[in-house]
Amino acid sequence: MSREQDKEVPLVLHPDSFLERRFNIPVIGHPLILPELDEGELKEARADIVKSEKAFPIANGLIHTTGEIERKIPFEKGFPGLRQRLTGTG
Repeated sequence: MSREQDKEVPLVLHPDSFLERRFNIPVIGHPLILPELDEGELKEARADIVKSEKAFPIANGLIHTTGEIERKIPFEKGFPGLRQRLTGTG
């Protein structure tokens, strides 16, 4: 995104995109904190942030994002050791 633009650029993200994430690696003795998206920095860069779990129309409705896809089989349960801080859980 260019700070030089006159208009904002739409950026469609899952609402959980801004949550703190860490990777628990027992052999190093402490969690590895992963880089976070900074909502304020994105807005300063002229991003029009759209948080959506559902399919979202873009390109004047000609294209839709997929939205969140439900995990249905054990293989899709996520990466072992990867955690995210949920809002309000400290």
